[in-house]
Amino acid sequence: MFNMLLAGSGPNIEQAMSPIYTFFSVVMPILLGVVFLIGTIKCVALGIAYSKSDENGTHEKAKKDLINAIVGFAIIFVLIGVMYLLKTPIIEWLEGLTDSWNFTA
Repeated sequence: MFNMLLAGSGPNIEQAMSPIYTFFSVVMPILLGVVFLIGTIKCVALGIAYSKSDENGTHEKAKKDLINAIVGFAIIFVLIGVMYLLKTPIIEWLEGLTDSWNFTA
């Protein structure tokens, strides 16, 4: 496996990462849509539970659950978006690192 990466002076990172890069290029937009859909449905359901709560204890718990769901949803959505946007700079960074690597077969 290691010898497959060797090409002349060093490994060809672009060739090695191409299947992974293609996979994430196809999956990331779908994943963003699925996360957005699930998060929206969960937040709407928690909002309905919050509006229907009548006792003070359940009202506060429902409010806390709704806030936690919105914050968690936002963090997941932002992190997936950042990972999608950083895929090209990461590949370029890895290609720059190959200049300093010394491999022997």
